[in-house]
Amino acid sequence: MTRLIALTLALFALPVTMTAQEAITSRNWRTHPEIREVRAIVASIEDRLPAMTETSDSSDCGRGYTAIVAHLFADSAGLVRKYIREEGSDDSAGEESFYYDPLGTLRFTFASVGAVNGTHREDRYYYGAKGQLLYHDKRLLAGPGYSGRGDTPVVNPKEDFTALCGAPPQ
Repeated sequence: MTRLIALTLALFALPVTMTAQEAITSRNWRTHPEIREVRAIVASIEDRLPAMTETSDSSDCGRGYTAIVAHLFADSAGLVRKYIREEGSDDSAGEESFYYDPLGTLRFTFASVGAVNGTHREDRYYYGAKGQLLYHDKRLLAGPGYSGRGDTPVVNPKEDFTALCGAPPQ
């Protein structure tokens, strides 16, 4: 009987493991297996970034009101694994980094925006293997807030890159 009690107590002392089927919440998102999988993909891309081919372009949009600089990072097979868009105007500036898995599916977006009203905001979007949004972490680091940037996923980075101002090049 004492052995059964000891075994039962030992089982309760084991850490609770989370399964991928559990819902991702504001309490568990940092340790959820699906979020960890996305982080591993991002870390792998960042580790391999020096070996990737970078292509850059820039454009002035809206009669010079907005400037965009974009960078595509492709692996040895030519698949875009990271895409960065830097965008700025006279009242705000931001950068979005998009990360893609080996199948070309968007898995993570990190967006940072700053505005003349003193706002600095960061947004993190985590996507599942089928491209569905798993979780959105938003952080207002300073200021009253500022809308815009970071809420539009780029699922086709090559297409976005060739049309930085929203219209295909003529």
